[in-house]
Amino acid sequence: MVKQKQKLNFRPATQEDLNFICEVELLPENSVFVGHDSLEKHRSCLSDPDCRYWIAEIQEVKQMTPNAAKNKVGFGILKGNTNPYKCMELYRIALNAHSRGYGSQFLHFLQNFTFQECRFHRLWLDVLTTNARAIHVYEKHGFIREGCLRECSKAHSGKFESLYIYAILSHEYIDLKF
Repeated sequence: MVKQKQKLNFRPATQEDLNFICEVELLPENSVFVGHDSLEKHRSCLSDPDCRYWIAEIQEVKQMTPNAAKNKVGFGILKGNTNPYKCMELYRIALNAHSRGYGSQFLHFLQNFTFQECRFHRLWLDVLTTNARAIHVYEKHGFIREGCLRECSKAHSGKFESLYIYAILSHEYIDLKF
């Protein structure tokens, strides 16, 4: 029997979501690959017109559970909303549930939002060269590796790490077959 993927709903994040965002950033399976910001920094960025915070939630067929936090599976942050050159950065995407297809659904939503709703030309991101799972998802969604920033980031361990730069252009996104 094949288990059907649960569909996700996406909504703008609110101040009430910030504790969830901080918790997801600090999960052991995320903290190795995902940066984290203080609650105060998130609060400030959430009110910045250049940033877009999104929450991904499981789409319930039945009534929502009394504790809506149980339905949240991740968050995404886009930066560059006011960029005059129409370049958006996928600043962060993180989930509290992995290997269920949620990352692909969320990334597809963020791409659609960037290119269809905002009419931007370019969506770019950086990713640790050691984050094979994320790299696989980005490449599956049409992102092209544009370069490598060698040993530009310092891990909690003190070790320097390298980042790949990936991007996708609006016409490349339109040509994808989902």
